[in-house]
Amino acid sequence: AELETKYKGTRLARQELGGDLLDDNPSALWRHESFVHHELDFDLQRRDETYEDFVRRELGIRDVVVAIDPAVTQAEDSCETGVVVVGRGASGRFFVLEDATVGPGDIPIGALAETVWARRAVEAAWRWRAGRITAEVNNGGNLVAANLRAFFHAISTATGAQPRAVPYQAVNARQGKAVRAEPAAMLYEQGRVLHVGDPRRFRLLEDQCVEFDPRRPSDGQRCDRMDALVWGLLALGEDAPAGAWQTLDDADVWDLGGAAFDA
Repeated sequence: AELETKYKGTRLARQELGGDLLDDNPSALWRHESFVHHELDFDLQRRDETYEDFVRRELGIRDVVVAIDPAVTQAEDSCETGVVVVGRGASGRFFVLEDATVGPGDIPIGALAETVWARRAVEAAWRWRAGRITAEVNNGGNLVAANLRAFFHAISTATGAQPRAVPYQAVNARQGKAVRAEPAAMLYEQGRVLHVGDPRRFRLLEDQCVEFDPRRPSDGQRCDRMDALVWGLLALGEDAPAGAWQTLDDADVWDLGGAAFDA
């Protein structure tokens, strides 16, 4: 029952719980063989290094972005809020570093969904020393920035310390999901995207990509993780979408090189 609740409606549930033998959708933008996983040699990690700093150094990652595709409702069958961390290296390769997506099952009883995903996104940005957080705001509008800023304010109020600021970019989707996703899928076809770490951490994300059918209306298709992935890759690409920029706190100077505030 716990597994059914966690994986309900996903490809993984149909395969692992239902026993279905699933082939790739011939119309899908992604294939399972598109996903290349990069295993880490932890013998190379320095004693005083965090996991995130080790990955950045080992892979030569110069820029990191946390991308959010926000859900606008809160219920057991609501969409997830996609939160995906993507980096780009000096070689021009892209690295999917973390899928921190928040689903209905991740929200404690009595808590608000937006407080959970806001905290998860900001903490991911601190841990990975991300250069920015980007979010699609077609549905959420200014509420996305307000939720993120509320988390900063709560930390500052509770501790009396100023947390490290993170630039925030709001982007609007002016194209359909399929058109938007095509450049991202093409990067995978070119072998320019690696998923870093334990492959099990990316199975739900990969399943959404493989299951997305560009011929069908996007309404009714679960693609929140995929959307966040696409926005992250677009943000780090040569033709990054323009968007409104702001800070998430009242700091006048962004200290992007310092250590993350430990809440």
